Amino acid sequence: CNKHSTHYIHESDIMYRKVLLRGIDLREKQNLPLFSRNREITDLFIKGVESGTITPYMNDSLDCGRQITIDEFHKNILIPSDQAVLSQEEKDIMLANGDSSFLQMGGAEYFFPRDLYQMEIKECLIFDKQRSRMYYNILALTLFVPADHPANIRGIQTIVASFSYKELVEKL
Repeated sequence: CNKHSTHYIHESDIMYRKVLLRGIDLREKQNLPLFSRNREITDLFIKGVESGTITPYMNDSLDCGRQITIDEFHKNILIPSDQAVLSQEEKDIMLANGDSSFLQMGGAEYFFPRDLYQMEIKECLIFDKQRSRMYYNILALTLFVPADHPANIRGIQTIVASFSYKELVEKL
């Protein structure tokens, strides 16, 4: 299908091609091997990004210009807060007036790997007319912050990052 494909099929041999998106809830019984306690696949993704082993992307198209940095990745797994965020100028003004209450606010809190249980698989369904065979070619895995998580005050499902399946197989 493209450079992120795990199976190479010559373009002239492709009789039928369709891109499929499959939603996965890692809490479901059939997905529990991917989400066993202290061995979550989401933990592998987070550690892989933090160590620089795998590349996170903004979306499942996996464009080279759409890579995200580790800081952006951390921002995406940050638990949203309804507390006001102060700019550096506002903090300086408060300190000048003797108010240091903002310093007592806790550090940033992130979702645990166990909290990120929504994923999506993007795959290319290809019928190879030369071999008379149907291939399900996984292209990307996308990790989401679930909309129904109690700590997600936004109430919408948001993308954490997308990963190339080919890269995951090679490096993890």
